[in-house]
Amino acid sequence: MAIDKRRAIDQALHFTKQGRLDRAIAEYQVALKADPTDAALYNALGDLYARTGAKAEAINQYLRLAELYRGDGLTVKAIAVYKKVIKQDPTNLAAYVACADLYAEQGLVVEARQHLLTVAEHYTREGLTRKVLEIYQKIADLSPGNLTSSLDLAEMLIKEGLLGDALARLEKVAHAYQAA
Repeated sequence: MAIDKRRAIDQALHFTKQGRLDRAIAEYQVALKADPTDAALYNALGDLYARTGAKAEAINQYLRLAELYRGDGLTVKAIAVYKKVIKQDPTNLAAYVACADLYAEQGLVVEARQHLLTVAEHYTREGLTRKVLEIYQKIADLSPGNLTSSLDLAEMLIKEGLLGDALARLEKVAHAYQAA
């Protein structure tokens, strides 16, 4: 017997209005089985999980939704969903990076940089120097014309003993200065 998506959604809305969120969640899950590409269902399910305090489940639904939006080229909507993830879990570094990547795709370098700096700060507190360097590499690549970022990265590479990488970065800076 085929799953009746419309009926499941109607039941979910009915249970939500009654405050029976556990039953509403179950109905939305039934509807998702019928149509696993329905973005609105992931969003509704995520919101219900968030209301019940089930943050991990909410985040899981939001991440699925964000990937659906990314796959469909709906960058602005995907950014909004990643922000919901960050609101639920401010330590979700993958969401910060994904959001930064999407901002970069949109040409919003300042916003992308801010998200990446948040990740870099976290890695710095954790003492994960290699991860910090990876993030600063992304920051420097965001705006190749920002030579200060490249110089800062080269300095960090030198401090870590990565002289070859530092030299390559400094050569890029030198070429940029020559071109200017």
